[in-house]
Amino acid sequence: MTAPGLRIPEIDDNATTLDAALAYADAGWYVLPVAAGTKNPGSVVGTQWPAKSSRDPEQIIAWWAGTDHGIALHVGRSGAIVFDVDHYEHVPDELLVAIETTDCPHQSTRPDEPGRGHYVFANHLGRRVGNGLGALKTSPAWGEIRGAGGVIIAAPTPHPGGGRYHWERTGTVPPIPDYLADALPGARAPEDTASDIEVAQFLDAHTASARPEALRGLVTALTAKLRAGASCHMSTLGVLVDAMAEAAAGMYPARDAVRALWAPFAATATSGTSTGRALTYAEARREYAGIVAWAVGQAEELADEARERVEAVFGPPLPPPEPPADWCDRAVGEWRPGEEATGNTGGAGQRDEATTWEAIPLGPYLRGEVTVPQPSVGLARSDGQRLLYPGREHAVLGETESGKTWFALGCAAAELVAGNDVVYIHFEESDPYSTVERLQLLGVGGAIIAERLHFVAPTRPARPGWVAGLAALSPTLVILDGVNEAMALHGADILAAEGVAAFRRALVVPFTRAGAAVLGCDHLPMVRVGSRRDAYGSVHKGNALDGARIVLENAAPFGRGMRGRSNVFVTKDRPGHLRSHGEPTKVAGKCFFGTLVVDASDPFNPLELVLYAPNPSTEGGGGAAADGSDAVMAMAETVHAVLCGQPNGEVGSARDLVARVRAAGHPCRDSVVRDAAAFLVATGRAVEVPGKHRAVGYRAVSSAAAGSREEVS
Repeated sequence: MTAPGLRIPEIDDNATTLDAALAYADAGWYVLPVAAGTKNPGSVVGTQWPAKSSRDPEQIIAWWAGTDHGIALHVGRSGAIVFDVDHYEHVPDELLVAIETTDCPHQSTRPDEPGRGHYVFANHLGRRVGNGLGALKTSPAWGEIRGAGGVIIAAPTPHPGGGRYHWERTGTVPPIPDYLADALPGARAPEDTASDIEVAQFLDAHTASARPEALRGLVTALTAKLRAGASCHMSTLGVLVDAMAEAAAGMYPARDAVRALWAPFAATATSGTSTGRALTYAEARREYAGIVAWAVGQAEELADEARERVEAVFGPPLPPPEPPADWCDRAVGEWRPGEEATGNTGGAGQRDEATTWEAIPLGPYLRGEVTVPQPSVGLARSDGQRLLYPGREHAVLGETESGKTWFALGCAAAELVAGNDVVYIHFEESDPYSTVERLQLLGVGGAIIAERLHFVAPTRPARPGWVAGLAALSPTLVILDGVNEAMALHGADILAAEGVAAFRRALVVPFTRAGAAVLGCDHLPMVRVGSRRDAYGSVHKGNALDGARIVLENAAPFGRGMRGRSNVFVTKDRPGHLRSHGEPTKVAGKCFFGTLVVDASDPFNPLELVLYAPNPSTEGGGGAAADGSDAVMAMAETVHAVLCGQPNGEVGSARDLVARVRAAGHPCRDSVVRDAAAFLVATGRAVEVPGKHRAVGYRAVSSAAAGSREEVS
């Protein structure tokens, strides 16, 4: 079917092919460049030309600027049907009447042969029309039909055979008359890309979800192919054709598939394909749209084959239950002999659907077959201990500038470098610039970021299919940055338990069910409530957490050219495997877990992010952080002695400190000295002081003064 307003523009005889191509695109036509002297639509863009035609001005300029390429109008994808008349005297009556009564646009191809050329109609039929003549076939032949798989060469392209392309009649393209359409056959085989409206209608129509698990396999397959260096365009094309066919067969919603497969395609296309070319985000979107249109064009013909393929792997969908036949069936529910009694009294249509009210079999738990979750995801402390549990929800809380995002990005960097995928949903930033910059500062390579980080900046409330598409990427970590902004976006009441519960069902549960650790970045209230500080809003935010709640309390500000520091506490640990690795504080339920240091103070050394483990106090009341390394512990004593030997007990920068330690006869690595200095600061035996040129220096603190330091609480 045609897009509204399809027309043929007025093309000046002196117009360049670039100007004309832009005019055709503005009039609703998908266009392709063709090499001079040919009519081959793939002569410039290659064999997969049906998926590459475009209406985008930037792409058109890139194709035609400074070239002698001709113009091909992509008939099927533009929603048109063209009658290519070679012998006007043999035209069948149906076509002749349509030509004479509709004022359809007409492009002459041979000025010396009146009536010869292209007659253009819009396809409003609700079906695809192929290139066969059907009932319009005559003998002698009159010409050909350009439908789903067709193109025509358009003015002002020079005619390769000595003729001349010229629009004798322009204007709005009229719908094809019914009497003419009735004579045309449908497309017998998938020959071409679908039009924009056909794509939209396909996505709207195919929403069934008989085997949604099949989609994850395709996402995994495409990701593996692209990581192995396969062709980005061709690999995505093949997988999307399978996905759209499976969607047409009702296996999963078509929109979910389009959304899920976009992520691995975009990551590869924008970072560098197998050809070495990296597309811009806009170019990647255009190319992907063409691939989707091509895949939709093949879907219906391949649906039966796709259904058989999926059912061979996952089995057939369960048949719908028979409706209750009488009052007895309605009274006793849907149980049948031989079926396990589940207590499901949900009525007709629910016999095979779990209610979540069935009793859970306890045998696997009693036999030790269920794996107890361990904190194995995200940022590792200096002693190797991690804080996040797979498949559980966590929260990191803190006031503004306490380092919540740095903590989250440290977790993301650890997973990315380990070869895992991370979904980062940022509700407070509209683009990934800051996130990408910080990850690169943390040492994550650009290729890894492009391949494995899936950054989302939503401005619309999530729909289940959208979230399912992200969960299908199988991330090990999902970060929800800006929980309050996210709840506001979804219309959830921050102060109400119902609002928190609804938000969790929409944006947390789909990811934890997929096995991901979910980390929400949230704010503390401005006013302390009692002896504890929980996230702003309903206490249900914390009550329902099944992972850990982590609180950051800033001790030194973070920033460019600065060395920021926050103390890290665990105030909830539902699985119970973290507190034994921390130190208790004076506040019940609040466990000191270490000190997060982000050091960007030295312009000559890379940024460092370290979570130092607590240094156990002899009195059992910890509150200082150390890295647990014997080398650092030993170096800390040396560094403290060197500092005490300097005028006023201080040095002006970390580089100066390293130099003085070496001058004192202690061979050392820069990083060990820096870690030792950080340990001294964390334990209160040194303080940071401003140095020259915005450097950070250190001053020793006497043992007596350090001993009077109050316990962290």
